[in-house]
Amino acid sequence: MSQPSNLGWLFSFVTPHRMSVIGVLLLSVVATGLSLLQPWITKLLIDDGLIAQNFTVLAWLCAAMVLLSFCSSLLGGFNQHYYTQLSARVLFSLRGSVYQHLQTLSPDFYARRSRGDLLSRINGDVAEIQRFATDGLLASFNGVLALLGSLILLVSLSPVLSLFAFVLLPVQLVFLSYMRPRIERQTHVIREHTGKLGDFFVSTLSSMKFIQATNAQERQKHQLDSLSDGYLKNLLRLNLLNYTTSGVPGLLLVINTSLIFLLGGYWVIQGEFTLGTLMAFTMYLGRATGPVQTLLGLYVASRRAKVSLDRVSEMMQAAPAVTEPESPKFLDEKSPADIVFRNVAFSYPEAAQPVLKDVNLTIPEGNKVAIIGDSGAGKSTIIDLLHRHWDPNVGSISLGGIMLRDLSLMQLRQYVAVVSQETILFAGSIAENIKFANPQASDEAMIQAAQQAQLDGWIRQLPEGYESHIGEQGRLLSGGQRQRLSIARALLQEPRVLILDEATASIDEETERAIIDSVDQLFSHCTRIVISHQAGPLRDADQWFRLENGQLRSSNAR
Repeated sequence: MSQPSNLGWLFSFVTPHRMSVIGVLLLSVVATGLSLLQPWITKLLIDDGLIAQNFTVLAWLCAAMVLLSFCSSLLGGFNQHYYTQLSARVLFSLRGSVYQHLQTLSPDFYARRSRGDLLSRINGDVAEIQRFATDGLLASFNGVLALLGSLILLVSLSPVLSLFAFVLLPVQLVFLSYMRPRIERQTHVIREHTGKLGDFFVSTLSSMKFIQATNAQERQKHQLDSLSDGYLKNLLRLNLLNYTTSGVPGLLLVINTSLIFLLGGYWVIQGEFTLGTLMAFTMYLGRATGPVQTLLGLYVASRRAKVSLDRVSEMMQAAPAVTEPESPKFLDEKSPADIVFRNVAFSYPEAAQPVLKDVNLTIPEGNKVAIIGDSGAGKSTIIDLLHRHWDPNVGSISLGGIMLRDLSLMQLRQYVAVVSQETILFAGSIAENIKFANPQASDEAMIQAAQQAQLDGWIRQLPEGYESHIGEQGRLLSGGQRQRLSIARALLQEPRVLILDEATASIDEETERAIIDSVDQLFSHCTRIVISHQAGPLRDADQWFRLENGQLRSSNAR
């Protein structure tokens, strides 16, 4: 996407909250108006109260200043409350949209990108562009409003002195245009280092047991120190650039204010200006130069936001490998769910050689099919094609007579369940994990699935039963327990096709035999595709196939 469309995409998350935005801006108008009254009251305090020695006027003006301050604080509190709500809603919508898009992308996308970098983009970059969208909108509106109001009042106090008020502004603009590309480059470097740090923690915290077992703690600590040193060095460079970018305009502001005091003070001494007018003028100058600094600061912030927006846009530009059909078809529950591969060929993007070539396969519903082959032969690719993470480059795959390209993606993935060697479990309760593929299932159905998977007795011995937490990735469970929990989840999913992908490779032979017997009994009505290097899971298969050199051939192995 080009930059204008990037900004259009970003502000599309703000427009649904237009009424909240209008409310916040209206409160800002009132608050700015009250703020602009204070210097004028100060002028009257000095000229009409103190210098005129009128105590009554002085008392009324002091009371007015207190009331004005109270109202301004009250409005500020309301405005902050509504703004926080608005900002959070925009952030959640933005992050939700990015996450929703990430859920459509193929496994290849995640294989090519580190999780730390993705987390950095979802957290840091999304938050950065959200701040620019909401903070920038409010700050620019307030800045322009305060600047215009202050300029009008400055000119009304002294048109001549107003000409000197912004004499150094062009110098600030030239300086900021010089600093802009340097801040942008350094911000990009910081974002990359943040991703590297995130990736380090993601990979090492999930492998801590192995790190301890190989006595690698010190090496990993040195690696973290090296990454941290690199991050700190670049952070200090960015801080120096930011400090210089804000410090030089600040110095120019002090010089400009000194010139105003020098010239205005001379006029006061000469009797051409009142002291109250000079004080009010300098206060309004502060009110005017403050927004100028804010607007110039927003220009710098926009450079940082652009870096983050480009990084997020890169993710959003990644196209899904498959999409839901415009008019999806649905498989009748009573229709036979035969699986048919016709002349299927497939190669991954940028791959030199095809993974599958001219694959023809027919699996009648209810059959048990064994697929064997060396590692890397393409067995997992067949699973991905059946789950429609990819579409074939050539040929077609159908389920129940409906091409997978035309079948409802949600129904397809409900009907095809996978139990793999690396059981995917989530930090949470046993109940949440069993219901993950079918969260609407009743507790009775969940318990029945656990009983059929021979888990119920063990679960009821736990202090919290089905609400017991299983730890990150189910690390508190044994290999057999994880596999049985995966089977219970598949049962509750009520699939018509069950794929066992090396599902028993990491458990002992006795547990494997018990699990395979359970699967054959519980899923006897389903089509079962079993991929394994071991003979146990493949026994009693109706068809045997060997995948070799990208081609699937009937095998006599038993």
